[in-house]
Amino acid sequence: TSPVGFTVSITSKPTGASVFVNDEYEGITPREVSLKKGIYRFIVIKDNYISQRKDVEITENTSLNFELKKPKIKGTLNSISFEELKGGITFNELFISHRGNEIVCISLVTGKELWRKNFDSATNFMLVNDTLYLENQKRAEATETSPRKVIEEIFAVNPYNGEIIMKENIEIIPDEKNTIIQFDGVNEGIAFFKEFVLMFGGIPNKIYLKAYFLKSHKLLYDKKFNSYPVNTPIFGDHLYLFGSSDNHLMIYKVNKFTGDVISQMNFTEIPCCMLNIIPEKLNVSGEKIVLKASNPEALTYVIDLEKQKILFKSKGNFNVQNEQYLITFDEYDSENIVSIEVIDLLSMVRRSLIAYDLTKENKEIYPLLVTFPVYDSQNRRIFTFINDKMFCFNEKGKEMPIPEIFKNSYRYLLSLSPTDRPYIYIDPHSSVTILRRDEGQQRVFVFDSKTFEPIFVTSSAGLIIENSLLLFNVVVKGDPSQNLLDKGVLTIIDLEEFIGK
Repeated sequence: TSPVGFTVSITSKPTGASVFVNDEYEGITPREVSLKKGIYRFIVIKDNYISQRKDVEITENTSLNFELKKPKIKGTLNSISFEELKGGITFNELFISHRGNEIVCISLVTGKELWRKNFDSATNFMLVNDTLYLENQKRAEATETSPRKVIEEIFAVNPYNGEIIMKENIEIIPDEKNTIIQFDGVNEGIAFFKEFVLMFGGIPNKIYLKAYFLKSHKLLYDKKFNSYPVNTPIFGDHLYLFGSSDNHLMIYKVNKFTGDVISQMNFTEIPCCMLNIIPEKLNVSGEKIVLKASNPEALTYVIDLEKQKILFKSKGNFNVQNEQYLITFDEYDSENIVSIEVIDLLSMVRRSLIAYDLTKENKEIYPLLVTFPVYDSQNRRIFTFINDKMFCFNEKGKEMPIPEIFKNSYRYLLSLSPTDRPYIYIDPHSSVTILRRDEGQQRVFVFDSKTFEPIFVTSSAGLIIENSLLLFNVVVKGDPSQNLLDKGVLTIIDLEEFIGK
């Protein structure tokens, strides 16, 4: 055996791939490295190709070639933007979104645009009972011959082909005493049901709640409340309106068919300025909401509306992941402690409580920026970034070691700087996870969150939607021949390509 070691020649097709040997970056293919006798792990990664790994015992001079393959592409689109995809809804493997006056529908099976239509400034849309409803509000000021009025344009659309099933104009005119709120307040909203449309809005402590039958335009009811118009959660046959009484939270439970108040709940321990209530309906068992109140501590609450009780409260911001897990996050504790809590909203069982001391980190890098944590329910782990360093915790709050291959590959392949804040997305049905860098050059890095093995990297912005990875503006800087697409804005890849590769 040579005292220096054996020569290992590493090539790839195509060339120009990044080489990692036993976790260390070794350069770009074609590449020669000198290794002593032993077993080594070789991983080769190139933009827009699925990575390859080989475990090889080196006992002599060796040549290794990696045939890299591009992932199977469901489809591509030239006529949609990243902003459109961030604000859409999914339905039976369809993705529906809007930009300005246009509504666009994409098949997440074929990756094809199914239809795109202009609905004359339709601003809100909602899917109810296999029907897509769109709403646009037009105002008409009073004249000598006609009073001030508001016209609500309502469209019912077949989500599969964009065909307009119904178009309605609902005219709303204040009464002579102007007691009907004139739609000039804040946080106005609209909800659609099979036979009628519900409208709510107004100004603090004076809101309206109106219901109209579609087709007949018959006014079902017209109610007023001393509460505040927010995103009104609706469960079954009733809805909830939020208000304040003596500077604490008050919630009305209302029959959506009659507008009658069923009950009134007072939560004296939740002080709030109603301008800052942020409720979020939870699609879990029971009638639960999460809200962040505007008290000085900025506490997050989970409230059971059926039992009229507070189930949970915590400091800091919150996020609801996969419609089941509540993640609360307090970044700037007075003791320099990052606090992370994970609650299973189905059982209201705390899955994890983490407290991490920021003083352990490099004090020369300021400020310390913490990315909002995400919960990997498949592997029961919590991920977050502090500046450009990723952390992984188990459910008991213990920091877990991250393999060097992952540390080296994500830093290099994402081109992270200490002040970058990557976004983390986890597919709830697998261990596939993506990191997304938005600042400067956009990058997406896909890895297996169970093994931390790199899978795929590309220059793009990206999202995970319905078991598909959606990538935008996929390019390789300075080398157009290596682009994932010859042309186009959006690429849709099946996540099955990356599972168990």
